[in-house]
Amino acid sequence: MSKVQVDTIVDKEDKSAPTLSKGAIVTGVCTATSFVGALTGAVTGNADTATTATTATTATTATTATNAQGLSGTPNITVGNVTSANITNSKQTTSEHVNVTGVGTFGSDISVADNIVHTADTDTAIKFANNSITLDSAGSLALHVDSSAKVGFGTNDPQKPVDVYGESSGALRVSNSSKAADLICDSTGGLLRTIGSYPLVLNTNQTDRLRIGTSGEIGLAVASGVSTDYGTSGQVLTSAGSGSAVQWADAGGAGLEWVAGQSDPNSNYVTFTGLTDTSVSAYKVIWGGVSMDSNNSRRLQAQFQVNGNTWVTGGEYDNKVSTSEFNSNSDSQWYSGSLDCMQFVGNESGEVHSGEMTIPVNANKVNSGQGDKFVFGTASNTWGTGRFHIKLQSANFRLYTITGIRFKNSNDDLTGVNGRFDIYKYTQS
Repeated sequence: MSKVQVDTIVDKEDKSAPTLSKGAIVTGVCTATSFVGALTGAVTGNADTATTATTATTATTATTATNAQGLSGTPNITVGNVTSANITNSKQTTSEHVNVTGVGTFGSDISVADNIVHTADTDTAIKFANNSITLDSAGSLALHVDSSAKVGFGTNDPQKPVDVYGESSGALRVSNSSKAADLICDSTGGLLRTIGSYPLVLNTNQTDRLRIGTSGEIGLAVASGVSTDYGTSGQVLTSAGSGSAVQWADAGGAGLEWVAGQSDPNSNYVTFTGLTDTSVSAYKVIWGGVSMDSNNSRRLQAQFQVNGNTWVTGGEYDNKVSTSEFNSNSDSQWYSGSLDCMQFVGNESGEVHSGEMTIPVNANKVNSGQGDKFVFGTASNTWGTGRFHIKLQSANFRLYTITGIRFKNSNDDLTGVNGRFDIYKYTQS
């Protein structure tokens, strides 16, 4: 093989480098201070130093380019694939960051020294620390997972597996497409609530146990999601012992129990019904501040109901009253049999009344003296005081249970009358 050894190759005018229209094959090392033009074809071997690459628009194939260093300027390099165990950017300068504008796919782990920050919203970030992860939103802590796998919302020190914290109120909501429930802790204490007109249900062992209705009623669930037992008026929840569910029961133990009441009647009667002689020793009615019509001589009176539907209005009340008038030094008594109602004092025109009546329960239902029923009590007004005793001895009272009482005046009209009426019962143990 022949050799041509020269120091310099120039064109025929000795002005510049020659143009080699047929190309040139260099089997040794080619050293150049600059390279201008497109690079096409295969590049093999080493490109040890390329100090300036003003235009390198296309490298269609680079089968081996193990050392490409010292590139500067703004080269555009388009390649098909870059395969490497590590891509290292040690200088950490903005101009040397790797920017991926499309989708980056990684076949193994990504190692991050500190945070992942949203480029267009730098106060939103995912932060990594020793065995913990934190998510910040709008510059504030939103979620934190600590080394014990506890999750904190609004706190970086969760105390339980899930800990929801708010500066003034911590709240947790669970919902579906139509219903929602909140668990809240604020300055007033703890709150469990439903959003909308839905009941709150306590369930154990996958079975409904206790239901609070939308009107505040408390009920025992009979079957999950099917029906609820709210008991009846006056009943209480009673323990059935260990291993058994609570149940509704009538109030136990002897004692005085409020049954019903009414203020400022504004109606013809003040009526209480539902009286019974089962497990009851007596009823007591108390009234106070009852003002009668001042323009008419009208007495405060009362009548009984028997057998659940019949008001006794005939001449079947025997009244005896011992009276003590405030404007007299002597007491007096008056008796009137076969009246159509009970009367308590005397002339009550324009008076303000207070008093109490005891109705003992006699369960005997025989048309004899053993079936007689009595009521007694004391009534007062500004005119005087009366101690009354009323005997109920007709067949209507003897053979039936007293089931109601109503108050009226002598004109059967308590419209506009002020005052309060209450009825109580003495229950048996």
